[in-house]
This record gives sequence, C-alpha cells and structure tokens, in this order.
Amino acid sequence: MLFKSVQTDFLVKYLILVICSLFVITSCDESFEPLKENDRYFFSIYGYLDASADTNWLRVIPLRDNIEKLPDVNFTVTLEHLESGDISFMTDSLFTYAGGRTATNFWTTMELFPNHSYRIVAEREDGIQSSVVIEMPDDFPTPIVLEDFDTEFGLDSVLIDGVENLADVRTIWKIDELFSQRTPVFDFPHLQDTTGFFMGKRLVEMETIDDIESISRFYSSDIGEALELINIIHKQVWVASAGPGWLFFPDIDENVVALPDGISNVENGTGYVIGIISKTVPLQSCFEENGDPDEDPDIVACPEEDPLW
Repeated sequence: MLFKSVQTDFLVKYLILVICSLFVITSCDESFEPLKENDRYFFSIYGYLDASADTNWLRVIPLRDNIEKLPDVNFTVTLEHLESGDISFMTDSLFTYAGGRTATNFWTTMELFPNHSYRIVAEREDGIQSSVVIEMPDDFPTPIVLEDFDTEFGLDSVLIDGVENLADVRTIWKIDELFSQRTPVFDFPHLQDTTGFFMGKRLVEMETIDDIESISRFYSSDIGEALELINIIHKQVWVASAGPGWLFFPDIDENVVALPDGISNVENGTGYVIGIISKTVPLQSCFEENGDPDEDPDIVACPEEDPLW
C-alpha cells in the first residue's frame, strides 16, 4: 500500500513504487550486487510502458561494484518503435531513496500503440549494452463499476472485458486534509480480489471498506475520528492489461524471483519490463436510459479519466 503525498516529484516516485508492487520483485532493493569483473550483466532495467500514458518512466541502473555511490550517467537509453523504426532518446532524472540508494529514471513522451512492439536499449559509451523487447497488448473496453449502494463504503465490484493478462487492479483515493493544505493520494491493490467471471467478464470484488480503514489508520486509530479530519475528494479504479510475456509473480517461487537471471526478460542485464494498457474510471456506477420507461436504466461504463497520481 502506498501512502504518498502529492509533491512536485510525486509522479516519478509513485511510478517506481508501482513498478515494485505491480511486479512483486525483490530486486527493487537491489538484492543482486554485481562483481567488479562483470561481463554478463551490464544494466538493471525495470518498469512498464503504458500505451495509455502521455509520459512513460523506466528505472535504469548500470550494474556496478558499489551500489551506494552515485552512478555515472555516461550512457544512453533509447526506445525504438519496431514497426516504424522511430527512435526516442529517453531523458534521465537521478533520484535518491531511503538508505542512500540511488536510481536513474528515464522518461519519454513517445506515443505507444496497442499490439505494437518496442525495443529499449541502455548503452554505454564503449558500445556495451543491455536491451529488452516488449509487445503491447490489445486495447480493451472501458471497465464497468458496480457500486455498492447499500453502504457508503462496502463491496464495490468492477467488470473487465477483453483482457487476457490482467496485470493490476487498484483503487485510487484523493483526500482533502481538513487540518492542512495537503491533498494526498492513496492507492490499494485489488488484483487478489478477482473472483471469476460474471456475464462473460472478469469480476473483481473490492472491499473498499478495507481501503477506508487503512486510510483512517493513517490519521487515527478511530475511523470516526479520522473521517472528521479528512474529506474524500474523488475515488477511482485503475485497471492494467499486460502484453505477451506477462508473468504472474505470486505463482512463482520467491527464491527464483530473487535470482538475477531467475525472472528477467532483459538481454545482457537484469530486470523485467512489460507493455501494458491501462484504463481509469471513477469508482461509481453510471447508467444510461434504455428507452423503456418501465425498466431500470442500463448500467454502463463511466467516461474514462486521468489517474489521480
């Protein structure tokens, strides 16, 4: 669970945390410490490329003998659209995390397309490189939210159609702190709540009361007291579909995940990169009149939104 305030660099830090939680990879803590004489692994590349996003970020780190020191950014990272041959040089940003660990995050605004392939290449000045090829999934219909109308926060559900590899389902909550000027954003994973199929669509039943309880504990041990300190500005559901090559990490032995080459699709490097398409909708039900005054209106997908983070 993420408890992150909206700050200038929030998007960057959020995406790096999402990468860790989305793929459940222990290597976000750099469990693999390369040797000085390393002629096999050159870069660590982690993240995902989202065809629905305006800007995409990847974490790229040169594997080095001392992971505490600042890495020299004497390398380039490119993103190539294999169908057209177009190449984007990704822009670097250096970040320092808890414990003094550093990471170089690279971003691009290159437009990405469903069902297309892309190559990421991290290359040193001497020509040594690590690379990974990813395929984007097909687009899918906007998810439909089934809101629990019996209680303010209960068992809300989302119906997801046209997704072969369901990579992530999250609720996103934007909060107004009545005692400050801050509007922090919280998010909670719900992929584990996938219960099967309903009307031919994947069904994810989200106990949003648990989300509220978690947010409340951040402010007070008493839910009632906490809800007097905050207002919920808006709430959303974020759904991600992954392309070919997606691995469902909870099904894989954690010892295998921890190995440098146990779970990786990076050539001459470590890490894991996947292509996704995401959809974000408000956490509420939307309806459309069906033309019959004697029948209830049909439940439909709400208009898509930009995610709050």
